[in-house]
Amino acid sequence: MINNNSIQEIIKRNTLGLNAVTVLLYLFPVAVLFYILVLLGKIEWNVPDLLIPHRKEFLIYTTLPLMVLIYPFLFKIRRWLIREIAGLCWETKEYLKNLHVWSYMVKHRDGHACIYCGKRRNLNSHHIAPKSIYPGLKFDIDNGITVCNNCHQQAADIFKRLQQVLTMKVK
Repeated sequence: MINNNSIQEIIKRNTLGLNAVTVLLYLFPVAVLFYILVLLGKIEWNVPDLLIPHRKEFLIYTTLPLMVLIYPFLFKIRRWLIREIAGLCWETKEYLKNLHVWSYMVKHRDGHACIYCGKRRNLNSHHIAPKSIYPGLKFDIDNGITVCNNCHQQAADIFKRLQQVLTMKVK
């Protein structure tokens, strides 16, 4: 089940990936230029032959072609990550908007007062059937009640106890 926190986590991971790909996109041309200058003899590259035997052949036949092949794919990966992040941001925004509208409608139906004690301050909209268990009911107005902070905590505690009782094994 994807909730708002997991969407935010995915966005964060994709943003880190996008930053890494962007850095590679900027470093690749610099590295290619460096390798070309080494091949032309304009820059002295003092790497011991033990690490990379036949440096010039290594650069010509492995590194440069590999960089030329990988570079276009980095653009595609970057474009895909940007689309993914934009889509997830839109989903998060849309989810929060829907949740806000649902909350307002539940409070309006209940007269902007706690249904248990009648308080009119610090109100929350509480899901009767938890949205984590019944995701199809998360925006159903009939699945919500208006409660104050104190009553909301008590309702959450009652549900936790009920859940524990229902999941106990019969001996």
